[in-house]
Amino acid sequence: MRPWQLDLAVGVRGGSGVLVSEGRLFLGWCGSRDAGTEKVAWLPYFSAGLSASAGAAWVDDPRGVGGEVRVARYTLGPELRAGLAGESGTMDHYVYLAVAPVYVFAGTLSDRLPEAGGALGARAAFGIGLPAKWRTIFGSPDERSCDGSSECLVSDVVFFVMPNHAELAYENAAGSSHRVGGAIGYSF
Repeated sequence: MRPWQLDLAVGVRGGSGVLVSEGRLFLGWCGSRDAGTEKVAWLPYFSAGLSASAGAAWVDDPRGVGGEVRVARYTLGPELRAGLAGESGTMDHYVYLAVAPVYVFAGTLSDRLPEAGGALGARAAFGIGLPAKWRTIFGSPDERSCDGSSECLVSDVVFFVMPNHAELAYENAAGSSHRVGGAIGYSF
């Protein structure tokens, strides 16, 4: 079993008069029960790691140009995940529920943004990752879906560009601002 998870995603969330767009990174260490010799389709797993994001928040504010103000926004915090890993716990594909207490820092250009200047927040997510698709491109000849001919180039480019990670997320910033949205990206 691969003992780590790396997810890179971009997404948007909105609510409470705020729209957030950001890039997010999760790097975690995971463990799963050993299937031993039995062939099991899905095994439970747990993962703990660090979640960080950087992006921008658009805040409804009549003092701004066009009725909104854009401010830089960052988050950082530990993240715990629990889910099911496919193929006897190999982490080739997985689904998870995540929770993360985060520290949110946003610029102070708008006093209508609850996390302006910095505040504690929380994040919860449901996601799916399919890192096994990378073997289709970079794997051994046994793992590849084609024989290495020039016809593979098109499928390799499609697989490389197509995201293999998706999540639905809820965020509560500073205890008062609720936002819901999603993200897509890559699982490695």
